[in-house]
Amino acid sequence: DSATAAGYTDITALQAAVGATADNIIGPDTTKRIYAVVAASSWGGRQFPFGVEYVQSVVGTEADGIWGDMSDEAHDRVVGAMQRAVGVDDDEIYGPITNGAINAALAGAEKGN
Repeated sequence: DSATAAGYTDITALQAAVGATADNIIGPDTTKRIYAVVAASSWGGRQFPFGVEYVQSVVGTEADGIWGDMSDEAHDRVVGAMQRAVGVDDDEIYGPITNGAINAALAGAEKGN
């Protein structure tokens, strides 16, 4: 892969975890999707800056605008996939270790527009 050969971090698994195009380029869509999942976590303060429906669409549950148990479960599964993508313990709880690993992966990724 040319991006890996150029010294960039491979973020395709992280992109796949949040339903972004797995093109190994950190662009606005990937960034928005990751941020939405992080913000919706307990660690992120359960915030929905792009709306509940958007986060539900990212985590793959019914986008009905009501954050309930199904949304929580889908969110936690996505957090686990994100954790596996960056090589940390996949306990499905977003916290400082996961955040640090994701930020490191994104910092090393090829930047897009």
